[in-house]
Amino acid sequence: MRINSAAPSQGERILFIQRMREMGNPSMQTLQRKLRQIGGNFLVPHACGETETRKVLDRGELMSRKTVNFTPVGGKTSRESSSWKYLQDPAGVLCSGYALDAEKGLWRQHSWLMHGEKLIETSKHHDAYFGVRLNPVEALCFAMRAVNAADIRMADRHTSLMTRLGTTDVYELEKMDEELAVRVTPRF
Repeated sequence: MRINSAAPSQGERILFIQRMREMGNPSMQTLQRKLRQIGGNFLVPHACGETETRKVLDRGELMSRKTVNFTPVGGKTSRESSSWKYLQDPAGVLCSGYALDAEKGLWRQHSWLMHGEKLIETSKHHDAYFGVRLNPVEALCFAMRAVNAADIRMADRHTSLMTRLGTTDVYELEKMDEELAVRVTPRF
């Protein structure tokens, strides 16, 4: 079922189309078409690489809209606040993708957590969530980019995970994440 959304102004429409063309990321346009089938009118383009966009296209899923638990954490962005919550909550799965603001008709880059099928929102409620459930290596690298890596090393859960993965070095983990992406991401 498609979610009804407000239409952006003519000026906003022109700006989004222009920014999408400037980015030159064909996967971003494909993702926008996919998201518009769910609802909304535009994907707000951001400086995201082709690999990240392909990850959402290939592995993304529409996540629960009905069982949202709002748990404000603070932080400047959803990326930062969901990463902090992930570090504090051993049962959560960190997710990255896009959230729909139906009032404005816009899909924006967003991050959240899942507990089973229950979505944990850490910044503000949205009307739909489409994204990827990150595996432990991806999630740890994502969180390291979002918050201070030294603080992450202090979290017991992640220190033991890093040890099980065979490293406590941030750069080594990022290398693992890149190698995993190459093995997991289908090439077309």
